[in-house]
Amino acid sequence: MKSLVLILSWLVLLAACQKSEIKISETDGFSLVSLAALPSVLTESSGLEMTDGGNFCSFNDGKGLDELYIFDVSGKLKTTVKIKNGKNTDWEDIARDETGHFYIGDFGNNDNDRRDLAILKISNPPTDQANSEAVAEKINFTFPDQTAFPPPENARHFDTEAMFARDGWLYILTKSRTKPFVGKTRLYRLPNVPGTHTAEFLAEILTDSDEKKGQITAADLSPDGSVLALLSNERLYFFKNFTGNDFFSGTLERNDLPINRQMEGLVFQDNCTLFLTNEAKPGEAGMLFKVKICQ
Repeated sequence: MKSLVLILSWLVLLAACQKSEIKISETDGFSLVSLAALPSVLTESSGLEMTDGGNFCSFNDGKGLDELYIFDVSGKLKTTVKIKNGKNTDWEDIARDETGHFYIGDFGNNDNDRRDLAILKISNPPTDQANSEAVAEKINFTFPDQTAFPPPENARHFDTEAMFARDGWLYILTKSRTKPFVGKTRLYRLPNVPGTHTAEFLAEILTDSDEKKGQITAADLSPDGSVLALLSNERLYFFKNFTGNDFFSGTLERNDLPINRQMEGLVFQDNCTLFLTNEAKPGEAGMLFKVKICQ
């Protein structure tokens, strides 16, 4: 019976890979479409960004190789970029600024005990050759409100899996690891300049008491700066009509995702279109999804 279930799972996956788009959900002003399987090398896609030419950039979770993988909308691997001076201790998100620099967040901190949190800054990675290298500069940082490594279990708010860039700043959002669980994310910022910094605390907000909905795994800001999107395994959060960098003010919209996946990658293509990726699991490849939030 188990063998039959496994075969059927692979047949479903194969059909999904062969069909360019499979609509999963559509409501007023929101749609979710499955596009393609990720390249086989991306078993734990943990962050997502777009490169020049409309390709995607991702990497594997902690303990993966120190590499970025560039692929197109069909899931075809285009380029592998080796990162020098930047070990993948626990890479969790990737962001791009207005100048084209990329930032890799080496700040995964499941046990809230890391003292070597860092963000790797690289130039726009090349996408026109089979393999290449990029040398990273390090932005080291600490949290101003963490004094114990680890803190007590009811105060473990210092794991980080989400980041976006804006106007010379990097904004990072934490993922709660408390026991008992408290759905909360904290927002900090630090300059995008290599060196050692203490992150500036900006705000915090309650998300959801359900871990799959309340643990934030990725973030991005729309190109026009008007919408902040946060991702969890089962939900997208959209903050709109905020003022300045007070992102948690204004209007909050929640859209539950009708899929059982470990969602960890998020990037805006334009002000109405986002792409998501998830980590693979036995019998199911990681996938690229498209989300439309307006016409």
